[in-house]
Amino acid sequence: MSAAIQVQSTSVDAYHAQGHEGRNKRFQQILAVLRDAWAHERIANLTATELVERLQRRHPEVGWHPGNVSARLNEMVTAQLVQRCETPRLCSVSKSGRLCKPVMLVAKQGRLVA
Repeated sequence: MSAAIQVQSTSVDAYHAQGHEGRNKRFQQILAVLRDAWAHERIANLTATELVERLQRRHPEVGWHPGNVSARLNEMVTAQLVQRCETPRLCSVSKSGRLCKPVMLVAKQGRLVA
């Protein structure tokens, strides 16, 4: 078995071992950071790198890094918990100068007004 296949199978095993509860907890942590950014700072969207920085400050015990945030964001976009912004922008943390598409909470109507 090649090293790449071995690493890939180990990653898949770790992903499945985490279970739905572990993934849901990570989803909730990401959603809380996005909600707080909007509620307290009026920041409507965050890039993955900005999320990593905020998650590391809030939950250092998890060991957040760009790879696991990106994976969780992809799952959350698929589940329609967050959406990618159409307009790319520069990240406030990364100094690469490359444009990226941040994510934002999905807008939900709170109540109907007659």
